[in-house]
Amino acid sequence: MPIAPLFNHIDEAGFWAMSAQPEEIEAYCLATFNAMPVARQRAFLEYAQGRQAA
Repeated sequence: MPIAPLFNHIDEAGFWAMSAQPEEIEAYCLATFNAMPVARQRAFLEYAQGRQAA
């Protein structure tokens, strides 16, 4: 699981994701998305749908 951020939450999440297993990343992604308020879910979907897969 991600640890407390060293600089900011985005940096720490990115660092954690580089070493996590794909199934672990997917599980945390779904769990955190479901935990977001509906307005944040909509904003996230808008952001994600506007990007190309990496």
